[in-house]
Amino acid sequence: MTTLLERAALWLAKVPPAISGSGGHSQTYTAAVGLVHGFGLSDTDAFALLSDWNRSCQPPWQDRELLHKIRQANEKSHSKPRGHLAEGSHTQGTAPFDITKVTFNKPKPVQAAQKTVGHDEPSAPSKPPAAPIPASHDASEFKRFLTSAFAPTEVVCICEQVEDGTPMTSGSFLPIEDWIARFDDPESILFRPDRNQGVFVRINPFKPNLYSGSDNDVMAYRHVLVEFDQKPKAEQEQLLRSSGLPISVLIDSGGKSIHAWVRVDAPNRKEWDARRDLIYSSIPGIDPKNKNPSRFSRLPGAWRGAEKQKLLANSIGARSWEEWLTDRESIDDSATIVSIKDLMHFDSDNDPDNLIGKRWLTRGSSMILSGGTGIGKSSLMMQIVIRWCLGKDFFGIAPVRPLKIGVIQAENDKGDLAEAFQGVGLGLDIRPDEMKSLQQQLEFRTEAVRTGDAFLAYARR
Repeated sequence: MTTLLERAALWLAKVPPAISGSGGHSQTYTAAVGLVHGFGLSDTDAFALLSDWNRSCQPPWQDRELLHKIRQANEKSHSKPRGHLAEGSHTQGTAPFDITKVTFNKPKPVQAAQKTVGHDEPSAPSKPPAAPIPASHDASEFKRFLTSAFAPTEVVCICEQVEDGTPMTSGSFLPIEDWIARFDDPESILFRPDRNQGVFVRINPFKPNLYSGSDNDVMAYRHVLVEFDQKPKAEQEQLLRSSGLPISVLIDSGGKSIHAWVRVDAPNRKEWDARRDLIYSSIPGIDPKNKNPSRFSRLPGAWRGAEKQKLLANSIGARSWEEWLTDRESIDDSATIVSIKDLMHFDSDNDPDNLIGKRWLTRGSSMILSGGTGIGKSSLMMQIVIRWCLGKDFFGIAPVRPLKIGVIQAENDKGDLAEAFQGVGLGLDIRPDEMKSLQQQLEFRTEAVRTGDAFLAYARR
């Protein structure tokens, strides 16, 4: 039998890390409320768990900030009694905040998210945003699925109008508690055996009152859909289970494929695309067509002809995207091996990894510009990246082709960068066609908050 501290740790593992600029204060307050009020932990135990969770926050909080959140959670009043998550059926499936009730026929608008703030801005939300609910194994298949993949009050899209295996409408959009109240029964119309076309569900939650089903209406870039169409189902399931990927739900589609909802928790669409591509490159044979965040998957419990769409597992693999990345990098070290045969047959004149000069800079290597303050490193760097992005040499050091370069700047703000860019551009007499090319080849970002592991995770993305 698990201890109270272990159950609290399992609950906290379901709470996504706080990200500065994306409601980080509210997310951390939610975690603190769950531990000190929902589970009734002491400040010491709550701080120990919160400190471990904090390592995945971007950027991580300071200890005094975590203690302040714990103090806030203790001092504020709450609608549910202290320890409600540690008692009876609440232990596994209840979150430490109220769930807004809405009717099925006329849904009330879900409360808009609070204004997001950075870590340096004070915030004391009275109702923090929802965190995913740990699914109870005693709950129905339908409820276990919903509570494993979505958080309270989130809007979920389910489409039951299906013909020839294709959704015929955008689907119906309701908060998960409405879906559960309406259909949490194996005998409900959603799961009748005569519904032989199956039922679809979209893999990510949607913004309140925006019900087109388009990618632009996705509220959280939480999941990437992974499936195979050319492998036996037993092999598909084995590959997914052994991948170590953070999988919220594993679903038998009732057809020829297994669906995995991989939890990536991307802060925006661009990074969702990058994480999707990394997943697709990690396992051979993944179906490449599932490339958008509003994608339909199959709803567990519904019948698809003679086969039933089933929930095979929930919450398997790594606990988070960052944990999977760390585990993957620690295991995949075969690229570090260099054999004598490799050395004997290496052709330095035709190195595919060469980028600049004759192996002056190659993929995976680095260069450092060092100099005193005010000596002109930023201007020199600007001239280098402009020349190499245009495929031109810099003092005789030429790239093998026009390079794509991304600059992460932690010192100069946009104005400083603009002055350097305009000055160097004028000095180099950049033509209009070259300026157009630079817009495709060169990108700048300013980042002066993240440090250490948080910065490395940012740079990797």
